[in-house]
Amino acid sequence: TKLDALKRVLKNIIEAVGGIHGVEDERVDDAQILQFALELILGTAGITLQVSGSAVSKAVQAVTGASSGRLRDAYRKTGDLGDASERFVRNQSLLVQPKPLTIATVHETLRKVAAQEGKGSQNQRHTLMVKLLRSCKATEMKFLVRTLLGNMRLGANVRTVLAALGHAVAELEVQQSNQNPDIANAAKSVQDTFDFCPRLDKLSLALLCGGISYMEQSCVLEVGTPVNPMLANAAHSLDEVQKLMEGNDGKLNVPRAAVAEWKYDGVRCQAHCDGSGVVLYSRHLLDNTDQFPDVVSALLSAKKPHVQSFIIDSEIVAVESRDNALGY
Repeated sequence: TKLDALKRVLKNIIEAVGGIHGVEDERVDDAQILQFALELILGTAGITLQVSGSAVSKAVQAVTGASSGRLRDAYRKTGDLGDASERFVRNQSLLVQPKPLTIATVHETLRKVAAQEGKGSQNQRHTLMVKLLRSCKATEMKFLVRTLLGNMRLGANVRTVLAALGHAVAELEVQQSNQNPDIANAAKSVQDTFDFCPRLDKLSLALLCGGISYMEQSCVLEVGTPVNPMLANAAHSLDEVQKLMEGNDGKLNVPRAAVAEWKYDGVRCQAHCDGSGVVLYSRHLLDNTDQFPDVVSALLSAKKPHVQSFIIDSEIVAVESRDNALGY
């Protein structure tokens, strides 16, 4: 299955960087490799390559020697430029095999491609892509071309990848006899932890150093790291509300008393305060602090002296006060 395939890939990567052991200071570079791999799989490396399909096609032609017409015909047959490129590489005979690609090399080169600006940037991006593609084997070519196009076509979302990561780490822990984690619950543990600490760098480092249990202890909610907001599920009747509140045995899991209030529609806001300053994040976790300076002032004024930090999930709503001035 797709989950098993991803698990094998991630397990091989973790074994290649040394398995699960050590302390954080010693495993930073290893964790970075695992982080880069996860980002490349998910397409969430935070890299905007600024390359077109035409630019990628020209790079493929330069590497494979295929004409634009032959590449176009192969693309029409396969429906995917990555698959088409792989066909041409399979038919190549090289006198000297290229050095094996590494995750760090791919990640670094993609960042260089994205960083090119100004006059001559198009040629520089082409040179970097050609150099990277020339190091590819057939299957590597397919997925690297897809990466350049921003469409890996793996059909794997973040939940699936995190589940595979949890299974890979749990199985390795059993093999190394460090611990005996519950493999069945390892996926849920990694997914739940990521919900509160959505940082692949920190997650990777914790898992490599101490496995599932160490990750649960060290990767926690922290000021300055926004988390995805919990979204509401609509219920359209009181009967439906009661069913949602009932457990499998038909008994209510919460008191029967309920509170209803008006819903004010505004701007979703997650406020993070480190004690001296406030940062406001939008629903999509973008920093929009500069848009609401009065909200920042209000939060700092309301903070009690003994409060060192806080995180508030809120809604910013403009209301008209009695003196006709706008307030929050």
